[in-house]
Amino acid sequence: RSWLDDCNKSHPQCSLSSNPPQLPTRLLDLHASEDTVRLIDTRGTKVIPYIALSYCWGNDSLPLTLSETTLPQNHQIASFPPSFQDAIRLTRALNIRYLWIDSLCILQDCIPDWESESSKMLQYYSGAFLVLAASRAASPASGFLRARDACEVVQQRYFPNAAGEGVTARRFSQHLTFDLNCGSAKCAPLDTRAWALQERLSARRIVHFYDAEMIWECEAGAKCECGKLSEGNRLLENGILPLKMRMAQGVAAGKKSPEEGFRAWAGLVEHYTRCNLTQDDDRLPAIGGLARMFSTEGRQGRYVAGMWERTLLPCILWRVGDSVNARRARTYVAPSWSWAGVVGQVDW
Repeated sequence: RSWLDDCNKSHPQCSLSSNPPQLPTRLLDLHASEDTVRLIDTRGTKVIPYIALSYCWGNDSLPLTLSETTLPQNHQIASFPPSFQDAIRLTRALNIRYLWIDSLCILQDCIPDWESESSKMLQYYSGAFLVLAASRAASPASGFLRARDACEVVQQRYFPNAAGEGVTARRFSQHLTFDLNCGSAKCAPLDTRAWALQERLSARRIVHFYDAEMIWECEAGAKCECGKLSEGNRLLENGILPLKMRMAQGVAAGKKSPEEGFRAWAGLVEHYTRCNLTQDDDRLPAIGGLARMFSTEGRQGRYVAGMWERTLLPCILWRVGDSVNARRARTYVAPSWSWAGVVGQVDW
């Protein structure tokens, strides 16, 4: 809560007041009763703060909203999987009335609605008051507020001497592991998902729930429970900035120079292609929201098959980063000269 309060008071760049967001078409109203939530249609509603959940769908059966649903519709909270219940508990604790969860707020059996709503996901996550990232949960059935293993939790100890001076020590633990080593077995489940990447990068504020600690990211920087990350020390263990900050800097540089914009885009694609997708034909849609962000903010020209018109020559100089596991997409995704036609890691 202190991170959120500090961000509200000290970070004007994270505020939504200067640029009111477009509301999602549907939201969960958490004030229905203590034991229920109500799915509502927001059309015609004034701008209201809401929290969004970023999570792994996994292989479990999820509660879905279908086209036959009549709104408003009440749901028993006890019928939801643990991660959804955790998100409701946190949203209420933060005194926010509305929550957005894609499986419940998008009509899952209506292709037009799914296409319309999925094309606006970047707006929905960037317009959220806060995004909760269920990073440690492989599926909603796992829950992300479950007890943490004591041996995993990062703790600090202070060792003073007789004069009252001393040092603070903490157990070593990497922060944002997937930013450091894409594909590492130690990475949290959500961090390896391609769709979750644009949810993270578009969010104005996001809090990640890991096994060892919580990590906060916003437009101004990152923080963590152990104190390693702070506004005075933003670097990860390998001396680089978190990906969210690097991308923000890259987009800003791209406003001035197409070449700088290309470098930022290439770095993003290298990271993105190390993430996992269930469907080959999601290769371009899952990065489409971030492409729209680049096209709005930068000077890259037209966006074509994962590449930019004004830097097309360097864009086509990609190579397969892992030739052993890479393969062509099973269905047509993009022309052969585009990185998007390959399933696997690419580099420049």
